[in-house]
Amino acid sequence: MVVKKKLLGILIGISSAFLYGLYPAAVRHVYQDGGNAMAMFLSTNFSRLFAMLLMCYFTKQKLFQHKEIFRTNAIGGFFQTLATGCIMASLLTLPGGVMISIIFLYPLCLLFIHIITGLRSFDFSTLIITALALLGLTFVLDVWYTQSLNVTGILLAFLGMISTTIRFYLFGKSLSSYNPSAVGAETFVWTCLFALLGLFIQWPVLPDHLVTYKWVLLACLSMAFATIFMFYGIALLGSFEFSMIAKLEPIFTTVLSIFLLHETLHNSQYIGILVVIVSLVAYQYISHKQGKNERKKISTSY
Repeated sequence: MVVKKKLLGILIGISSAFLYGLYPAAVRHVYQDGGNAMAMFLSTNFSRLFAMLLMCYFTKQKLFQHKEIFRTNAIGGFFQTLATGCIMASLLTLPGGVMISIIFLYPLCLLFIHIITGLRSFDFSTLIITALALLGLTFVLDVWYTQSLNVTGILLAFLGMISTTIRFYLFGKSLSSYNPSAVGAETFVWTCLFALLGLFIQWPVLPDHLVTYKWVLLACLSMAFATIFMFYGIALLGSFEFSMIAKLEPIFTTVLSIFLLHETLHNSQYIGILVVIVSLVAYQYISHKQGKNERKKISTSY
């Protein structure tokens, strides 16, 4: 039963990573046709809220029924908004590959938080594999070919990474006891409320041509379904294990750019993809082996 639950969580995590990977290519088409970041920021956040509300309807979940997680979900919604805002702002002055590499430091930070709070015991192999997967991502994202970096962009990316770490920790905390649909919907109610404050910074501008709205639709749908999978995946795997699977997201983004944007990859990017995949397979193997040993100890103790 435990193995089936984990396998389902892994499949959901991979699906979520694939769907998130569609977003950058779709949104680039929107920007090229005159749409701006605020238009996509608001449309995708409200799409994610609508998706989670639909899930609540189908699963017969009522909102704001548990006072214990009201504050946790509100804070999670704030950091969800802050993370997205910082990511978008950092892209104004920082190459996308560098920004994503910084953001994906969050599984490493999440690992340390889990160790400090007692949610996980320290495991050297997990630390090495997490760091190795991050190194692989830097090759996938072509970070080593970057010539110059903007300090403001780096600081914004690190703030986005810290916000992402906090929100994942809070999601894991809420989802350990409560329904994913309700937690997701409540979180995105707050996210959308905070997101509306962005209107004081920039007014949304839509694409110039009607044909580009298919990319807007793709961006909204991919983010909506990815969000559903994210909350259910975290509920099944826990926030750290899900964050490890999420490292596939930049790989899907890079591979999909070949088909959707007609880009070509360097040999180093293929090597990076291989390093990340091998690291994740190694982590799952070690994690499965450790879980099997723990279950064996429990069964022999009775």
